[in-house]
Amino acid sequence: FHENSDSPKEHKQRGVCWVGGRQIVTENQFIPLLKNNIDWISQTPFAWQSSPSDPVITMNTHSNHAWWGESDEGISETTKLARKSNIRTLLKPHLWIRNSWPGEVKMIDDKSWEEWFANYRKFIVHYAQLAETNHIEIFCIGTELSIASSHEQQWRILIQEIRKVYSGKLTYAANFNQEYQNIKFWDALDYIGIQAYFSLAKINNPTTEELISSWSSHLESV
Repeated sequence: FHENSDSPKEHKQRGVCWVGGRQIVTENQFIPLLKNNIDWISQTPFAWQSSPSDPVITMNTHSNHAWWGESDEGISETTKLARKSNIRTLLKPHLWIRNSWPGEVKMIDDKSWEEWFANYRKFIVHYAQLAETNHIEIFCIGTELSIASSHEQQWRILIQEIRKVYSGKLTYAANFNQEYQNIKFWDALDYIGIQAYFSLAKINNPTTEELISSWSSHLESV
């Protein structure tokens, strides 16, 4: 994540994506992270959409309908145990689109877009409230919604609503392929987030120097 110029400067985040599994997490599961100097985790609860053009978004927030680690209870307990190990949390809710991905979410008309944003708002504000309750340090308002993110005013309204219930830092995770350059609401967030799956090498086992060199052009663009 790249910091907005108004955000306080902190050290680089040494983080991993935490998989919220079926089983209840224990404090011992954080030991390997500490051995590798990890000080951040991202947690990813899901909501479901039956197709890219369906405005209905379905949520399961209880462990009897979802994996324990993705439930509200699981997220809260994982955050608590992580904090005991001095590991901070980024809460990063995702949409799971059947046979597709969030970058293809596209409604058929303005009315459907209004319905989709209303449903998305319920989904994301729920997790913003959960993040506030658990004092989660950073909240991600969306991930790789490449078409939906072009609706600038809807996102600005959503950000205002999120800030009413959540006092931490906000980011959005843009796709690396032509989305992050086109986001118009970066100024309303605290961090610029990029899913940085840039191609760095065309050969197997590239050297460290080759990888660093490949990053140079991408860093200039960012």
